[in-house]
Amino acid sequence: MVAGVIAPPVQYANYTGVTAALAFAFFAWLSPAGTNIALAAFSLAFLLNPSAWPVFRRDPMFGLFAAFAIYVAIGAYFAIDEFPETRKLQIRDASNWLKLFAFLPLAWWLRGDLRRIHWTLILATGGLLIGMLWKADWSNLYHMTVAERTGFKLRIIFSGLVSASAILGLLIYTPRIWSTRTSPLNDLFRLACWLAALYLSSFMLISSKSRGAWLAALIAVPSALGIHYFWKTKRTDLQLGKSVPFMLLALGVVVGLFALNHGEIRTRIDQENAVVSSILQGENQHLPRTSIGYRHDIQKFGLQKYLDRPWFGWGPGSTEHLVEISGQPELIHPQAKGAAWMDHFHNTYLEILVRFGLLGALVLAATVLLVIKNVWHSYKTGILPKDHFAFLAGCFILLAVWSLFDFRILHGDCRAYWILLAGIAYSFAWHPDAARHD
Repeated sequence: MVAGVIAPPVQYANYTGVTAALAFAFFAWLSPAGTNIALAAFSLAFLLNPSAWPVFRRDPMFGLFAAFAIYVAIGAYFAIDEFPETRKLQIRDASNWLKLFAFLPLAWWLRGDLRRIHWTLILATGGLLIGMLWKADWSNLYHMTVAERTGFKLRIIFSGLVSASAILGLLIYTPRIWSTRTSPLNDLFRLACWLAALYLSSFMLISSKSRGAWLAALIAVPSALGIHYFWKTKRTDLQLGKSVPFMLLALGVVVGLFALNHGEIRTRIDQENAVVSSILQGENQHLPRTSIGYRHDIQKFGLQKYLDRPWFGWGPGSTEHLVEISGQPELIHPQAKGAAWMDHFHNTYLEILVRFGLLGALVLAATVLLVIKNVWHSYKTGILPKDHFAFLAGCFILLAVWSLFDFRILHGDCRAYWILLAGIAYSFAWHPDAARHD
């Protein structure tokens, strides 16, 4: 066989890893099967890459991953011993918690390469909107009116988070999108795709009717735009002035769609005024059975369970069982298929504290803080462009606020969101120039 015709195995592994990482982005919210296959492929390619492991073992994130894996395994062991009937649940949730660290293989394959990151964001947004159009009522899209609450292909409250992130990205990257011009036909096609993506993302956010996602977007989007457009720094990555007309056009699309549906938005916000007023006045008994009323009761119960075991928690998969054996009927939630016990606390932070206690929560907090520290360090050293810094900061704010109102991090859709966000953010730690600045 002729030498050079067959590529070395390492090159095949690299090609597979990068391709699978991009496929993961495209299928993240389009196809669960495609997402899982791509995740397995780029993770396996990472494990088989001889140059990845030496770097990974020296990285502080490896120590956090190892510590958390041991902690989760010990927690699951004791939880199974205490609640034998939860064995399958403990093992399943323990595995799902560890899958969150799959952002590390993704970060390796991106390596801070802006071209790969751009394609990752484009494919993720494309897959999201294709999935939306697959389930959308085209007459509502045509008339620009939201008729019903829906997440399209996704769970409703998560669709609010991911659509807000898409809007944020499309606004933040406006100068980058329009920094270069080609032929008039190509520019017209790019303009049509960009405006369509803005419109569909805004329509999805409104259709979620998720007050938590709306609040998160209201905080995160202006903050990120302020960082990008008004935070004065010594260096400028792009000529922002040339993008002002496009930025105004983008804001016009988003604000206009929200204005056309202000009635639906106002109705959704006003629905729970009486419940909120009762809680603020300290009248917490026998609250109306509304979304906020249920959240209040389940979070009150969760806080009590955390205080029972504040240091080590109840185990990685104990929440559902704790609710079921509580004997408190106010924790039963009506569903389409009949009433059922609530299966989480609608608050990611409380969920972590109950499952892992303060010690486990500190390990996870250290993981997130290390990712954020890397983003800041990469920006200060010039590896991370300002618009990427603003986008990542905005997404972390979005996720932080949204997590106050729901818990979906163990589900495939939200896990993919975290893997993409943290993977892009941490990829700059393994940028070829990163070692030069350490």
